[in-house]
Amino acid sequence: MHTQSEQEKAPRWYLLASKAKEEDRALLNLKEQGYTAYLPIVEREHRRRGKLTMRVEPLFPRYLFIRLDKKSDEWAPIRSTFGVSGLVRFGSKHSEDHSGYIPIPDAVIELLRSHEDENGIHQLEKAKWFKEGDKVRVTSGPFAELEGVFVVDDGKHRSMILLDMMGKQQHITLESSQLAATKYN
Repeated sequence: MHTQSEQEKAPRWYLLASKAKEEDRALLNLKEQGYTAYLPIVEREHRRRGKLTMRVEPLFPRYLFIRLDKKSDEWAPIRSTFGVSGLVRFGSKHSEDHSGYIPIPDAVIELLRSHEDENGIHQLEKAKWFKEGDKVRVTSGPFAELEGVFVVDDGKHRSMILLDMMGKQQHITLESSQLAATKYN
């Protein structure tokens, strides 16, 4: 078991904000400076001129992770790194001891990496989050906060659910990211 002081000395993951559309630039420049950084990426469908194309993009637009030691790493150069907006801070804005930066548990990074394929691309849409018959809640869009029953996913980004609307059961197809498990599953 690690003591509090041992945990304070160990490198930890922190959340870093990039400038808009400059996540790759930030990652490259941080690595060139010797920092350990991680940018989770995912392949998503996009419609361009009527055609569906696949594009690799950040899983969390404008955010990446950086591994830092509070005692031995130089934090100041990070702010002036091309592509970086700054470290995400909670609380005090002018603390020199970095106490406003909340570490991200290693388990979160490990979980993110566990969903990557051999090319480092997240395969979240292929994960089976729900099984047929699970109760789900719509989290966004015109059907937000409605509850339904999961029917099937298309193996990519969309899922079909069964909603009870106006006394009738309706099959609705939504982005899989718009669904969450209900508390009563």
